[in-house]
Amino acid sequence: MRFGLLLLFIVFPFAPVRAESVDYSSASEINSGRSGGALARYIKTFENDCLIIEIISVKGKLKVLESLNLCSFEGKPFSTGFADAGFQDITFEKDGIHLILSVTPLEPTGEQLRKCSIPIADGKMSGLHWSNPFEQK
Repeated sequence: MRFGLLLLFIVFPFAPVRAESVDYSSASEINSGRSGGALARYIKTFENDCLIIEIISVKGKLKVLESLNLCSFEGKPFSTGFADAGFQDITFEKDGIHLILSVTPLEPTGEQLRKCSIPIADGKMSGLHWSNPFEQK
């Protein structure tokens, strides 16, 4: 047992530890760009409807400085609080990341679209900001 633990630390001595690791093999879409003076990246996966947004260090070795996992809206998880949820038209702008959030409530009221942004300033993300629902033309 001791030998196995020792071997684990020898083989993986500097493995990064993060609260939520991303399984890049399940990624359906990854894109990066500059926003708010920082290098940002978003990740969508086949596993769920979540959107992961990361701020990446550009000095030295590339590493994730900050991560935001968007898996709920208005206190309801995408997996159980909505019939469907997803993100569309994601763009990197000077003031942050802009996107459209599409949610379909469990009640038969139809799809709701909201313009959203995640402000980025000085390499730090704020939370998700959204508009009232609108109809796509």
